Amino acid sequence: QYADALNWEYTWPNYPNRTASEKFRIVQSLNKTFNPWIVPWSSLEATGFTEWFSNGWNKTMDPEEQYLGFSEIVVCGGRVPISTYGANRESDCVNKTHFAQFIRLVQENPHLFGQSQFGEVALIYPVATAININELNITSVFMGSFDSYEGAFYLLADSHRAFDIIVFGDDNWVNITPSLSQLLKYKAIVLSGAVCLSDNQVNLLKQYLENGGIIIGIGEIATHNQYGEPVNREFANYFDGGVHTYGSGLIVSIKNVSTSDYLLLRTQYDPNADAILEAFINIFDKYAPREIQTDLPTRAHIYRFFNFDENALIFHIINFNYDFEADKVIRAFNISFSFKLPPQLRDKQLAIRVYSEDYPEGIEVPYNLDPNTDFVSIIIPKVSILTSIEVRPKFEHPEPTIINKPTIYSNEIITLDRDLIVNSSLVLLNSQIRVVGGVRPIKIEVLSGGSLTIINSRIYKESGNYYIVARKGSKIFINASDISGAGLFGTVDKGGICIETDGAVIINSIIHDNYDFGILICNASHALIGNNVFSNNSIGCALVRASYIDFFNNTVVNNAIGILTDRAEINDIGIMRPKLMKRGIIPYMGLTKIDISNSVISNNTVNIAIRGSNFVTVKGVDCGNGFVNILVHQSNVVKICNSSIYSGWIGIHVEECPATTILGNRIYNNSHIGIKLYKCYMMQMMYWLCLEGGSALCITRIIGNYIQNNFYGIHMEIEHGPSEWRNDNIQIADNEFRNNTIGIYANASIAIIYENNFIGNKIHAKVGKAYSSVEFYLNYSYPSGGVVGTSASVGNYWDDYNGDGSEPYQVTPNRLDYYPLTDPVEIPVIKDFEGPYVLIKNATVKLNETGTGFYIIIEYNITDKSYIVDSKYSYAAYALIHMISPNMIKGIEFPWLGYSEGLIPPDLGPEGKAKSYEGVYNFGEYACNWQPMPIEWLERSMLAFYCTDIWGNWNKNDTVPPYAEIVLRTPIGRNERKIFVFISDWSEISKAQLMYLDG
Repeated sequence: QYADALNWEYTWPNYPNRTASEKFRIVQSLNKTFNPWIVPWSSLEATGFTEWFSNGWNKTMDPEEQYLGFSEIVVCGGRVPISTYGANRESDCVNKTHFAQFIRLVQENPHLFGQSQFGEVALIYPVATAININELNITSVFMGSFDSYEGAFYLLADSHRAFDIIVFGDDNWVNITPSLSQLLKYKAIVLSGAVCLSDNQVNLLKQYLENGGIIIGIGEIATHNQYGEPVNREFANYFDGGVHTYGSGLIVSIKNVSTSDYLLLRTQYDPNADAILEAFINIFDKYAPREIQTDLPTRAHIYRFFNFDENALIFHIINFNYDFEADKVIRAFNISFSFKLPPQLRDKQLAIRVYSEDYPEGIEVPYNLDPNTDFVSIIIPKVSILTSIEVRPKFEHPEPTIINKPTIYSNEIITLDRDLIVNSSLVLLNSQIRVVGGVRPIKIEVLSGGSLTIINSRIYKESGNYYIVARKGSKIFINASDISGAGLFGTVDKGGICIETDGAVIINSIIHDNYDFGILICNASHALIGNNVFSNNSIGCALVRASYIDFFNNTVVNNAIGILTDRAEINDIGIMRPKLMKRGIIPYMGLTKIDISNSVISNNTVNIAIRGSNFVTVKGVDCGNGFVNILVHQSNVVKICNSSIYSGWIGIHVEECPATTILGNRIYNNSHIGIKLYKCYMMQMMYWLCLEGGSALCITRIIGNYIQNNFYGIHMEIEHGPSEWRNDNIQIADNEFRNNTIGIYANASIAIIYENNFIGNKIHAKVGKAYSSVEFYLNYSYPSGGVVGTSASVGNYWDDYNGDGSEPYQVTPNRLDYYPLTDPVEIPVIKDFEGPYVLIKNATVKLNETGTGFYIIIEYNITDKSYIVDSKYSYAAYALIHMISPNMIKGIEFPWLGYSEGLIPPDLGPEGKAKSYEGVYNFGEYACNWQPMPIEWLERSMLAFYCTDIWGNWNKNDTVPPYAEIVLRTPIGRNERKIFVFISDWSEISKAQLMYLDG
C-alpha cells in the first residue's frame, strides 16, 4: 500500500481463457496504476518465450489476443507499453493500423477511462487467505491459483454483473481494510472462500449487515484469523448453505457451487460449466436483483464506472468470446442492453454514445426509459473487442465556425462556444477570444492553406477545454499576445498550442497555464521563438521531430519541463531501422540544429531536456533551481556554453552522448553533482546521427568552466552497468574546481585531466575501483621550426601542492599528477562559439577497374575564427566524412549508422596551430577489407563533411538552400507598406533580396 504503482512481469497465463482483469482490478481497487513488463504484443526478445501470441500460437498475422490485453490494461487503469513489434523480426504480428485504432480510442476519449469504480456489488479479495493457501491445503486447480477468488470473479463477470474488488488486508504485509461507508456503496458483497479474516474485518461485515447489506458467501467463511490460525466464531456458522437474517441485512450462503470446478471447466470450455453458472445466477438474482440485463455472450464482461466531474455513467465491455481457429474475437451485433439509472442521472434528458475501436469518435444511439423502474434500454449496433458506453445529460455541440475567406477581427471580444476552423486567412488584432466550452473540447484549427495571425490579443478559457492546432501547410504568426488555459488530455495535438507546419513565428508573447505544453513544434522545421514567457505548463516549449529552431531571449519558468527536444521514436528501433533500410528508406536521425540562446530557463523541475537530437546549442542561458537543470540523453554534437547552471540537484546530466561540449560556463551550487557523465563513449550501436570516424573523435570536452560549490564538481560513473560500459574520451581542461566537496570523481572512465585549478575542495579528486584510465596530466608534442618535434607536458594546479613542479602530486592513492603546476592556470575567456566554415570545392566519384567499387575524391577548405587544431587541445582526428545509403543494408552490420572516416590533423606549421586548412581526401578508397566501397552504396546516398575546432565547436558543410517565408504584411487591412520575411538556414545569412512585381 506504500507504492504508487506496480511494475512486474505478468505472463498472461492461459490467455484469454483466464483474463488479466482478475489481477489488474485488485491493483485498480487500491487506486494504483501498473505497468506489465510484457504484453501479448511483446517481442520474442522481451518475453524469452519461443511460442507466444505473436510467434507460434497465432493463426493469423494479426492475432487479437493482443487487443484484448490492451483493452484490459486501459480499462483497469494501467499503463500501455508502447512498443508494438512482434517477435518475428522479418514479419511483425501486429497490424499497426488496427493497433492505432485502439490508441486513438483511448487518446481521443480520456473522459471514458481512469474514472471511479461504480459496481453494483463488490467481491472481497482476502489477502490473508491468499497468503495461506498452501498452509491450509486449499485447492488450486492451476499452479498458484486462488480458486475461491478467481472462480467467483468469473462467476460474476460471466453473469454480467458490474462489480468492484475490495481488498481485505492481513494486518501485516497489506495493512488495508475498507471503511463501513465504502462497503455501504454496494447492495451486496461477495465473500468466496474467505477463510482467513481478522476480528476487525468480521466486525466490519456485521456492521454492514446491520445497516441492511447483503453478503453472498461461497464456501467456508471466517473460520481462521488473519494469521491462518483456526478460531471459533459464531459468525462462521451462518455460512452453512442457508439464508439468514442478520440485523437489517441478509446472509446468503452457497454451498452447492464450486468455484474451483467453475474455474477449471470454463477455462477448458467444458459445457458442464454452464450448469454451475446457472445455479449461481439463480441464487444471486433472487436476493440481489440485477441492474444490468443483456443478451451479450457470457464471455463479454462488463465494467462500470462513473465520471463524477462530468456526471457521466460509463460501461466498458471487453469481449473475450474468442474463435481460436480464426484467432479473432467473435463480434456480436444488435445487442440488447438495459441498465438502471443511478440517482445522478434520473429525471434528465440523456445523451448515450457508443464507442469502440471501430468508431472511436462515438455514435449516439436512441434509448427507451421505463419511468417506473428507471431502466434505460438501448441497442448496441456492434460489440467488437472493446466497446464503451457513455451515458450523460444531453448537451448541445454547435456547428463549427469556418473561415473560408480572408477575415480580420480587430478590437473585438469574441465568445467562442464552438470549433473555429480556419480555411483561409484569419487575423486577430487587438482582440480577445473568450472560450466558453461544454462537454466536448473546442478546437481552433488552421487547415493546410489557411493562416492564423494573432497580434496584441488574448485567448483564454472561461469554461470547458480548448486547444489550438496549425496543420501541415498552414501558417501561424503570434506576436505580443497572451494565450492561456489551452489543452487537455488526449492525442498530442490537443495538448496546448500544437504547430505541425514550417515557418512558425512566436514572439513577444506570454503563453501560460496550458494543460500539456505551451508550444509544441511537431514534425515541422524552421521556427522562430523569441522574447516570450512560458510559465505553468507541463512543458513550456516542446520540439518533437523538429529542426532549424531558433529559441532566443525567452523566459521559461515554473513548468515541469522548461524546454524539451525529442525525436519521439516509440518503436523498437533496433528492429525498425533495418526494415526501413531494406525498403530503401534512410531512417530519421533525430532533430537537427536547435539553438537555445540568451534565455532565462529556471525553476522548472527539468529546465532543459535534450533527447535524440543533433547539433543542439545552449548558449548564454541562465539555468537554475531545477531538479536537473540540463538533461542530455542519446544525442550528438550538443554544446552548452557561456551559461550559468546553478542550484539544482544535478547541474548537467549527459548520458550516452559521445560528442558533447561544455564550454565556458559557470556551474555552481548544485547540491549533488555539477556535471554528470554516464555512458559517454564512442557510437557503437547508437540510433542517432553517427559521427564515428575513429573513436577518438567522439570526445566529451569540458573546457573553460568555473565549477564551484557543488558536492561533486564532475561525476563520471557507470552505476550498476555491465563491465564493458564506460565513459570514454573525456577531455577536461582549463577549468576551475573551487569549494566543491569532491572536485572530480571518476570510475569506469577514460579521461585526460590537465591545466585545471583545484582550489578549496574538501577532496580534489577520487577514482573508483572499476577499470579506469584517468590521467591528471597531458603529454603532447609540438613542432619546432616545423621540422623537429619537441615533447611537452602539463598537469594541474593543486592548492595543497608545496613542491616546485619537479615532484609529482599524489592525487589519489593510485593516481599521480607527474607535472603539477606551481601557479594557478589562467582560465581562458572563450569568445568563439561557432564551428569552422566547411567548403567542399569539388567531389569526384572514381570507380575501380571492374566498376564494382568506388571512392570519392573530396577537395575541401576549412577556416575558423579560433584554431582548427592545436597540439595541446587536439588529438587523433579533427574532422570526418560520413556517408549513408539505404543500400548499405548489404555491407554493414548496423547500416543505419552509415559509414565514416576520420581525418588526421594537418601539418600544423612551426607554431603547432592552424586556423585554416585546404586539402584533398580519398573517401572510401579502403573502406571494405582494403577495397573501395561497393558500387551499390552510391545510389541514393548522402554525404556530409563534419569538422570541429579546438574548443569543440562543430559544424558541417551546408548543402540545403535557405528557407524563406513571408510571415506578415502591415498595415493589416490597408495597402501593404512593410513585409516581414522569416529566413532560416544552416549557415549565417549573407544576403537577402525581396522582389516585388506589380501585375
